[in-house]
Amino acid sequence: MTEITKPQVGLLVLDLDNTLWDWVDVWVNSFSALLDGIVAETGLPMDALKAEIASIHQAHGTTEYSLLLDEIPSLRPFLNGQKPSQRFEAALHAQNSIRKHQTQLYPTVLPTLLSVKARGVKIVAYTESLSFWTEWRIKLTGLDGLIDVLYSSPDHDLPSGMSLKSIRTLPKDSYGLKRTEHRHVEKGVSKPNPRILQEIVAEHGVGVRGIAYVGDNLSKDVVMAQSVGVFDVHAAYGEAHKRPEYNLLREVTHWTPEAVARERTTVAGALPVPTFVLKEKFAEILDIFEFGPDLDVNVHTKLWEQAVTVQQHFNDIGWRIRALALTAITFTLGATGFAYVNAGSSSALGPISVAALVPVLGLILWIAFWFMDALWFHRLLQGAVDEGTRLERLLRSVGVRVNLGGSIGKASAIGWAHSTEKLHIFYAWIALALVASSVLLVLAGPRESDPAPAPTVTVINSP
Repeated sequence: MTEITKPQVGLLVLDLDNTLWDWVDVWVNSFSALLDGIVAETGLPMDALKAEIASIHQAHGTTEYSLLLDEIPSLRPFLNGQKPSQRFEAALHAQNSIRKHQTQLYPTVLPTLLSVKARGVKIVAYTESLSFWTEWRIKLTGLDGLIDVLYSSPDHDLPSGMSLKSIRTLPKDSYGLKRTEHRHVEKGVSKPNPRILQEIVAEHGVGVRGIAYVGDNLSKDVVMAQSVGVFDVHAAYGEAHKRPEYNLLREVTHWTPEAVARERTTVAGALPVPTFVLKEKFAEILDIFEFGPDLDVNVHTKLWEQAVTVQQHFNDIGWRIRALALTAITFTLGATGFAYVNAGSSSALGPISVAALVPVLGLILWIAFWFMDALWFHRLLQGAVDEGTRLERLLRSVGVRVNLGGSIGKASAIGWAHSTEKLHIFYAWIALALVASSVLLVLAGPRESDPAPAPTVTVINSP
């Protein structure tokens, strides 16, 4: 059976929305609550509101524009001197409440990332979402610090005369990430443009170990990962563009009409085929890759050489034991023949030859050799072989062509019998030969003595 070696990964790069959490579902539910609240209070047509909102989103390049209500023209007649945030406080509260309570990691994300992190792997995130709401979601879901570095677009520009200080009411330390480093990418650079991922690879590359990129979008995430040459992983469980509710996002999106049309007309045959797929949950990634820190080829090569030296040591001990065992059996057989010829039988054994006992004593000695060889030193040899094989797998995963253990095992096998089975067969056949010798000597009985010579009579003639 061919052993399947997992690819070695030392850097995990993640998309966020619909890869770690269901952004589309949360956005649709929260934004619908805002729209429904506005329509309920104003009676404005829903389609007219959506058209105005789409224009604002496209102007600012995001569907999470925090000052949206300030710029919707059809709401101005309903303000009566109030700020939009005050006039439509109930609708905004409904939106924010849903966004806060429904933004949650997919069930297996947190334990999986903790497991990956515990193995010494750096975790980097790259998202097209803007800075503020990305940071908000990372803090809310407990990923601040678990993600080492975040790459995202900066926030949208503020209207003239407005600053962050004027719109942020919480203490300063309530904003931003505390343990995750946040780097902004250049505006206008979006997936599947490979430039940002190439920068991540150059900045955080892990030498001989691989890099895995996980994302839910085939036409963006997978295409980008494949163009850069890292392991591409499709988070199929997070795909959302086929859901009915996704149409609301299309209606008010910041994407250009051409991008929306292109997404609608994309057929399955035109999409890339991902190398790896997470079908139902994020935790499946642990079955695909072996995560760990960067692999030092020189150090692991020396460890492999030491493992081979230990194998040679225990193999030499095994052959010495077998040589002594065969010497002992040679003396046993010689003693058996001598006893059969010279010892005759014992009164305690009746008609059984004393020689029948010698193979029994030899069998006891032979079993002792078998115990020392097969159950003692051979197991130590097998442990050294297993460690050497493990190191060979690691070295092969980074391009070092070494398979000494596999080649020896393949060449030495005789049918189903490998080294352990052949060792037991060797001792078993000699043991059976000793038992058979003893049984045959019992059945044969003592050796009959040669007849005594006739007395010689000397006749002396008298003179």
